[in-house]
Amino acid sequence: MTRAGVAKRLGKSIATVRRMEGVELHPVLDAGGVWRFREAEVERVTRSTSTSSPRAHRSAALRSLHRSHGFRAERDVDGEDELENAESHAVAAARLVAAERELGAERQHAGHAAQAAQAAQAAQAAEAERARHAHALRNAEQRGRDSAAAERERRAMHETLEFIESLTPRELRRLDPEMLDELTTFLKAGDFE
Repeated sequence: MTRAGVAKRLGKSIATVRRMEGVELHPVLDAGGVWRFREAEVERVTRSTSTSSPRAHRSAALRSLHRSHGFRAERDVDGEDELENAESHAVAAARLVAAERELGAERQHAGHAAQAAQAAQAAQAAEAERARHAHALRNAEQRGRDSAAAERERRAMHETLEFIESLTPRELRRLDPEMLDELTTFLKAGDFE
């Protein structure tokens, strides 16, 4: 499922879906370079966003924070403690919002880091494949050169043997002994170039 499809399914903008990447959604880069989202993950996010809103999450977190810090909800007789609690609540809410933003940014950064690591891994795999192909090409070229050299040697040997066979016994006797030695050495050594 593409980013646009996820946005349509969730009823959110594409920018919102991008912000959810690495936090709630974890897309995978396909062979065509398109980020794809898993259906099951999108369904899970759809269910979680339909059962609770960000405001509900923030309220629950604020209540939890208040309980952990001992804020009082009751009203004092003179009303002064209520004002202090209201200021403390405002400060705590501002801190909570800042912490939520920071946590979201960290999660998003972690998601982007994972995506960058995947891209680097894909680049390394592509480079390894390119190197393997280059090595295979060099080997094929070398085999071709070796094959051509072997063919030249075979032809030279064949021509030399044909020459010797074409000589009559009388012509063989007339050959210079040094030339016979060279031919014999040539045939034994296999140096046909």
